[in-house]
Amino acid sequence: KGIYEKDKATYDVVDYRSYTIAFEKEKKENSKALTKDQAKKRADEMISKITDEASFNKLADGYAKADDKDNTTYDDKDATLTKGATGSNFDSIDSKGNIKKWVYASGRKVGDKKVFELDSSYVVIYIVTAPHEIYAYNSRHILVQFEAEDDTDKITDKDWEALKKEAEKIRDEWTKGDKTEDSFAALAEKYSDDAGSNTNGGLYENTNPGQFVTEYENWCLDSARKEGDVGIVKVDASNYQGYHIIYFKSVNDLPVWNDTIRSEKSSEAYTEYHEELLKKAEYKYVLNNKRVDACVSDTLSYIELVVAQNAASSAASQYSY
Repeated sequence: KGIYEKDKATYDVVDYRSYTIAFEKEKKENSKALTKDQAKKRADEMISKITDEASFNKLADGYAKADDKDNTTYDDKDATLTKGATGSNFDSIDSKGNIKKWVYASGRKVGDKKVFELDSSYVVIYIVTAPHEIYAYNSRHILVQFEAEDDTDKITDKDWEALKKEAEKIRDEWTKGDKTEDSFAALAEKYSDDAGSNTNGGLYENTNPGQFVTEYENWCLDSARKEGDVGIVKVDASNYQGYHIIYFKSVNDLPVWNDTIRSEKSSEAYTEYHEELLKKAEYKYVLNNKRVDACVSDTLSYIELVVAQNAASSAASQYSY
């Protein structure tokens, strides 16, 4: 607990949205890049207009398309989102540590926003979830997924309707049975499109918040959620579309940092023990150069013998009928 209290930025996580506005320190001829003043003006304009996550995404998409009308990066609502970030994430963005210091300052809350100047860009940060402890959770699921025939095949309203009906049919099959975790696991192995879990009953254990899509996690981590709850969640992600039928098992009793620190301390203790062990005389060894030379000589002699035998065998085979 003391280790955690002294360095919460290492263990507490935060969800945030960010948008980077790059600039050229020295404007190049015919360059379309923004100057530093132009980038600062845009950053200040953006921060003044942000009221929530939706407005953040709309502004990011608008600025991106203003620079390149074909830019589709921010069509994905999660393109600006980073989930489960710790202090190290911000160290990689800002070597001076200003972003991390601000994010982990006492009293940081949802909706806080700020512009940070970096070497060649301005970064706009919006807090989605303030720094907090996280607890791993456990669940089973059955994925009913849209299967595109090729890259041009896009999901339609009719496809969504069919997927939903299929998900509801599977859920109803479970409901009409004995409604146990084991019966749900059997259905996951029978129906789920998730190759990563459909051979173990759709089970995912010790899942840290930030590892799964937002919709899945929001359902599992709802404060009213209880063991044995089953629900259907729609997911329209950049890499797949479909419905998750979820069976909620539990949330772990201890926060993730507890296991993380225990693991770190155990590793340090083992390394220290190993290093002390190697210092003891009975575990030291002395290199015997004469013996090594003899081994090398014997090995080379054996190799030469094998080569000679192979050569002789090859020559003899030329005359065998």
